[in-house]
Amino acid sequence: MDECEQERSRSSKIGQIIGIIVCFILIVGLAYGLIFLSHQLRLINADIENTQKDIKNTQDSIEMKQAEINTIKTQLDENINIDELIIEQKEKFQKLEKRFEQSIVVDDLDQKIAYLTFVDGPYKLTNKFLDVLDEYDVKATFFCLEKDENYDYDEETTEIYNEIYKRIIESGHTLANGTSLKITEEELTINDTDEYIDEIINNKNFINDNYNYETNIMRLVDNEESSDEAKEELLNRLNKEKYGYIEYNCNSYDNESLVNVDQLISNVVDNTNDRKILVVEMHDYNANTLEALPYIIEGLKEKGYTLLPLFYDSVMVKK
Repeated sequence: MDECEQERSRSSKIGQIIGIIVCFILIVGLAYGLIFLSHQLRLINADIENTQKDIKNTQDSIEMKQAEINTIKTQLDENINIDELIIEQKEKFQKLEKRFEQSIVVDDLDQKIAYLTFVDGPYKLTNKFLDVLDEYDVKATFFCLEKDENYDYDEETTEIYNEIYKRIIESGHTLANGTSLKITEEELTINDTDEYIDEIINNKNFINDNYNYETNIMRLVDNEESSDEAKEELLNRLNKEKYGYIEYNCNSYDNESLVNVDQLISNVVDNTNDRKILVVEMHDYNANTLEALPYIIEGLKEKGYTLLPLFYDSVMVKK
């Protein structure tokens, strides 16, 4: 074998050795790479498992909390009647109001009370009256009629009145029966009395059925020539229905034509005659009354009056 062939043979062997070394390195590198990837996959799988466990624990915790909430709700539903709670708080307030009123009557307190009343509503304007009362944090008395039964209003208007009824109650005002007994100079027959009482009961049932509110105060329109027999008969029937009625001693005269805002204010604020207890008659359909209301409230407060809603046991509610 000549020298050239020997050189080629040696080069070939070197190349084979180098190829074997390269292959070995690649194999070793690939093996390490597979081992590394396998390790990373295990770490990722472990993270996924841990995350899944965390999610499961969170879900379990949420379910436990929801179960606790449902249990509390059930207990509340079983043990607390919201309507009863409202009635209870209202009764407590009225007991305090009665003590306050009685102390004023017997001169134990140098204070005065004004009962603002709004008659024959509700009207669309009533919401604005309620806004003013809310602004001054004043509670009043609303003598309301069964509007959606006695009047042919469209559905939208009827719903507005429906919401007003609810707002009056929820705001803590006194909702009273707006049905008015008008005792004339003529003696009433039993049939006439029945008709008046039927109107009162119908409106009472309307308010109770629709708003779960029991009315026990109404208005009585009287005059000096009223028949004593007629009045006695009506009052006996009212007493059987557990109704009291109010008699006004301060009138805004806002139901008369051409009475402007200044006159309305003066009719109330300038004609208190320093009475210990006022019952003020107003109407919540009158835009002038609405404009005058803030000044009436401020004027009465400046004269030392505390403004409160009427209640059945008030000395101003006759039985």
